[in-house]
Amino acid sequence: MLVMIVLLGWGFWGFFGKLASEKIGHQVLLWSGISSFVVLLIYLWWTNQLSPIKSDMNAISLAILSGITIMIGSFAYYTLLKQDDAGKIVTLAALYPVVTLILSVIFLDEQMTLLKGLGLVLGFIALYLLNL
Repeated sequence: MLVMIVLLGWGFWGFFGKLASEKIGHQVLLWSGISSFVVLLIYLWWTNQLSPIKSDMNAISLAILSGITIMIGSFAYYTLLKQDDAGKIVTLAALYPVVTLILSVIFLDEQMTLLKGLGLVLGFIALYLLNL
């Protein structure tokens, strides 16, 4: 069930993002960020996770790096959405797990299985085919 929420949520995110970026450009990042923050605050309050605030500085530093990298990626994503077909850009961007997999194998000692390797190869084939 949750995977369907992810699928639909991210699918509509790409669709609405394309429509918004055509009209307000990179301000889409501001408005989507504000709305995300409000929804997150409501969720944390509703589930009693808002307090106490965590103080693990290593984890907070990693969370900040995560935020910086998603914002850099989002800036490039919305720039591309203004320039090209949404279907192509969203599909190409959806191959980001390839980067996560490679980093996880190198730095987190996760195992590269035959199936994961096949997924990598197919991901690169998809990149090539979508850019034809």
